[in-house]
Amino acid sequence: MKRLNVSLGEIRKKMQSLKPVAAKCWQALTASLCKSKELVSDDPLSTTSATLSTAATAAEQVVTVMFVDIMGFTSFSEHAEPAKVFSELKLVCNLIRNQIVECGGIVDKTLGDGVLAFFGYRKNRSENIQNPACHARAALECAIKIQLANAQRYRENATDLVYPLRIGINTELVYLGNLGNKSIVDFTLIGNGVNAAKRLEEACDPFRVLLSRATFDLVKHDFGGQNALVCRLAFMKDHSDVTESFEYDPFRSDETIVIAALREYFKFIGRDRKEARQSVPDDYPVTVKIGGSIGRIKDFSFNGLSVEMETYYTRKVELEVYPEINDKKDMTMLKDRNIAPFVAEIRWGKSIDGKYLHGLLLKSLNEKQKQKWCSFLHKYAKDIADQEKGRK
Repeated sequence: MKRLNVSLGEIRKKMQSLKPVAAKCWQALTASLCKSKELVSDDPLSTTSATLSTAATAAEQVVTVMFVDIMGFTSFSEHAEPAKVFSELKLVCNLIRNQIVECGGIVDKTLGDGVLAFFGYRKNRSENIQNPACHARAALECAIKIQLANAQRYRENATDLVYPLRIGINTELVYLGNLGNKSIVDFTLIGNGVNAAKRLEEACDPFRVLLSRATFDLVKHDFGGQNALVCRLAFMKDHSDVTESFEYDPFRSDETIVIAALREYFKFIGRDRKEARQSVPDDYPVTVKIGGSIGRIKDFSFNGLSVEMETYYTRKVELEVYPEINDKKDMTMLKDRNIAPFVAEIRWGKSIDGKYLHGLLLKSLNEKQKQKWCSFLHKYAKDIADQEKGRK
């Protein structure tokens, strides 16, 4: 037998480089397995779209569509054994599915690391059309129960990973029917209403629920107390401008468990915060103008900054940011180096006492521009610190 002249270190390095490829293969496998009986709830009363297709008539109907997604699950699959990925995916999918069924919803399909469901469907024309307010309310109640049940796993055992869920809900006219034939059942729903629910899910922060304006109008009298539903501006494809969406945060009164669960999850998948962040005082002289309103910088790092604003944006919205400072020389420098204005993407948001704190990722600046921008911000932070020392 021929001997291979390869060191153990080289073999390990090669195996490490193949991990992302293996993860993608596994994600594709789980996507197909989710549709099989392996990932179906053990509850025999589960309602899926497959049980409707033989009696269902294809037609337009107003329903409430819900998308649920496990945030960062692809990254999780890169850091865990396939058997672990499968068992955890099954656990979370069943948690979601069971809550949907209990609230009267129908699971359309499981999409790898997410679930598509809908509420308010009538199987045939002889059934009464359900009041949209009823199925919109049922969908939101279901979403809240899903988030609470998911977080409860962390309360019961803090050593278990809890997977952050994002949920988008939209009430709209869609077309439902069986796309299959005698041999294949493929009951599904299509239309802009489905696409809108998906985009709301993508814009939603983890452990929260994001509603369309249409759904909000139907449930606001039932869930609108104590500012429970907060308006956030979202960027929706096929719209020229940002549009209104409405956020429900089940943990708004106490987010301790969410912070702890997210910290452990991001640490496991290697996305925990590593960048040093510089906090700035309340009288920091550098502000930013975003969307016509002034934002106050709270802290910054090499790749981003936290800004307090009067307008509340969702994730993934990209905005032009205009730095503002009274020193004309510094403003000229920022413009000459093409630093001002710059484009930033909203990565997260939080409502605090009527103000809205956002995490911004710098998108349009190159490495040299980021370095200059950071030096600029550090200079003013240092000047204030020196002034404070002088007063003492």
